Amino acid sequence: MINIETIKELSLSQILELFVDHGFNYTRNSQECKVLSDREFVINGITRIIEQFSSGRAFLQHKADVDGDKLARSTFFDSFHSSRRLKMTQDVSCAFNDLIEALLKSYGVDYLSDFSEIDEYDVFAGDGHYIDHASHAGKDKKGKTYAAGTLYTQNLRTGLLSVLDVITDGHRKNHEMPIFRAAVETCTKSSRKTIWILDRAFVDKSWWPQQKSKDNFMIVRLKKSASLSVCGEYQYDSTEDVNTGVTRDYSAGMAGNGWAMRIVDYTDPETGSSYQFVTTLPLSIPPGLIAWLYLLRWKIEKSFDVLKNLLKEKKAWAAGKVALENQSLMITMTYNFQRFIKELINEEEDIQDTKVIDKYEKNLEKRDEKARKRGRTLHPFVRLKNRMHRLSSQFVRVIHFSFWQAKRLSELIPIFRQRMKAYL
Repeated sequence: MINIETIKELSLSQILELFVDHGFNYTRNSQECKVLSDREFVINGITRIIEQFSSGRAFLQHKADVDGDKLARSTFFDSFHSSRRLKMTQDVSCAFNDLIEALLKSYGVDYLSDFSEIDEYDVFAGDGHYIDHASHAGKDKKGKTYAAGTLYTQNLRTGLLSVLDVITDGHRKNHEMPIFRAAVETCTKSSRKTIWILDRAFVDKSWWPQQKSKDNFMIVRLKKSASLSVCGEYQYDSTEDVNTGVTRDYSAGMAGNGWAMRIVDYTDPETGSSYQFVTTLPLSIPPGLIAWLYLLRWKIEKSFDVLKNLLKEKKAWAAGKVALENQSLMITMTYNFQRFIKELINEEEDIQDTKVIDKYEKNLEKRDEKARKRGRTLHPFVRLKNRMHRLSSQFVRVIHFSFWQAKRLSELIPIFRQRMKAYL
């Protein structure tokens, strides 16, 4: 394990390089390249995101005019189409992210620690995230192009993002469910059980029950058009906080499928809106927790907002699936690196993003007042202190402005403390 005290005495760019170098210890797909080394390829990709360049050409011009490091446009862009480099980036990003996860766990970071019922589960939200296709993306048979999409997952215990697979590079329209199914079946299974929380597009009545034997469990919101045949009712304790809002827990067959699924009917105590969730989870998991976990799926949407609006990743860098996956892997490494820095300064220096926390508390007060006027109440879990807060704009800007400074992280602490306490 990398020593935290060592990390604090490095600059942000040096910490990133340390993590990337760690990743290269876990790949056999790296080769020596004189023009653009694999190490430079990965670091250039991540720094392009951190420094928020509007285009690849702007990034290359900055490297030449400011850094004195001239890199040919063709060399930089062509490298993203290399299948060999993609395998290398996959290996490096996996080890890079595993290291960050281990460091976060050493701090005790677990946003789901309040729910002992799922201690033995890893919990992931999954969804497709789309950005503008590259300028030279191919067209389909009808001459159309589409947004470029990647299927991401977010670990709801640590907040870290991962790439499952590319959905489309923009030249055709693909459905997300087959991509997800293939990715789950090929990914290395951990020794722990897994909960996947997905949107309505991911219902698969035949495949889901098969995954139960592999300890892969699903939670999805039912489509409004779903046809159900009720098979039986399940008892639950409606007086427990965890089951707030649950109106029914039962099994039902879905049209065209012989399997009986567990269905949870839920009414939001704050708004009165009704939802139905379908899951393969056992009865040991309270129905209200199933509903709450699905509502936490919104966290991945907030993270996508950070990628697009704070990290400025709105467009594919190059056409083709290989190029898009290389870019997506670098995006997750950048995001996860910043989440690590946020948790480090919180743990080591007790620096919390006070602006974000205060804003959330004030919003809760308004929501509570509005709910009471309607004879309703907030869900008790909205007041849990152990929450995954999104990366704020001012935190991301501190990383952006400080990245190439020679200042050690310990010297940046006063800046983080000031910027995360109040808006300019």
